[in-house]
Amino acid sequence: MMTDPDFIYKKFINKTKGYGVFACKNIQKGEFIVQYRGDLCLKCEMIEKEKVYEQTNAGSYVYDFMHNNIEYSIDATSHEEYLARYVNDSKYFPNAVMKKVLTEDRNPHLCLFALKEIKPNEEIVYFYGVDGLTWHAAELERKQEQIKESKVNDIFLII
Repeated sequence: MMTDPDFIYKKFINKTKGYGVFACKNIQKGEFIVQYRGDLCLKCEMIEKEKVYEQTNAGSYVYDFMHNNIEYSIDATSHEEYLARYVNDSKYFPNAVMKKVLTEDRNPHLCLFALKEIKPNEEIVYFYGVDGLTWHAAELERKQEQIKESKVNDIFLII
């Protein structure tokens, strides 16, 4: 059985965000971080399960993706031991990206790779690919503030 790498760890952040995944060491741009593991099924089979998750407040740790023009889901909801399910979303500040990887068995695997260098104790985040999530507005404000600050720092006084 495959295990998660020992250079990442899960940590509770706060009640709003819940858990997150953090680096124990420097992770280089392009480096493999973790595989999103769980139960692979067709998306159409997942729809009813997701309704149950919603009704029972179980949370949903489902990743939907396309492979060979077929919609699949990887359901990690009942797999609390898999770290990838705790990686949080960031539309405007991602430091990782989820990619589909095919192995010799020709089955699709979803793997997270670093978009840039990730430092020890830095949270690992990627864009889930879903627009309009509640925290995106606050992230956008933070991004716009950074842009304003960088423009102010670019102004030179010529005497």
